[in-house]
Amino acid sequence: MLYLPKGMMWDEHDFRLLAAHTVFEPCNRYRTLMVDDERAVVRMFRTILNTALPRLQVDVAFDGPAAIGSFVATHPAVVVMDLRLPGGVDGLAVFERIREECVKRNWIMPSVIFCTGFIPPAAMDAVIGRPSRHCLLLKPVTQDAFVQAVRGRLAMI
Repeated sequence: MLYLPKGMMWDEHDFRLLAAHTVFEPCNRYRTLMVDDERAVVRMFRTILNTALPRLQVDVAFDGPAAIGSFVATHPAVVVMDLRLPGGVDGLAVFERIREECVKRNWIMPSVIFCTGFIPPAAMDAVIGRPSRHCLLLKPVTQDAFVQAVRGRLAMI
């Protein structure tokens, strides 16, 4: 925690300087986390990634709480996540928890690729606004679009 002498104020420039001197732990660029409750989708996406990016380790979670636990354990560079998840924690809530964990641990935030077969909520606009390291893919998604999205996010790390 920073303490300032009485009457002294920090401006935006001071915070940018502080952030420039803060060391953040990088993501594990050889890992991705796949979060989806549909096991067939996970199996298909995992096979696609193992073929297209053989050096990439694909970890899997089938619900929100498991996704958060796996993220903390591995700090992957990319998270591929469905918006609708069982376990009482949806994809947007998992995203917020990942963001909180990154702030708490001084970790770099991974890129998140949201995949959904439903109309995304309006709150997604704030997450995937331009420019952003996060994106949204609508199911069904082509193999090429999926691989391109993951490759593109890995290149940002």
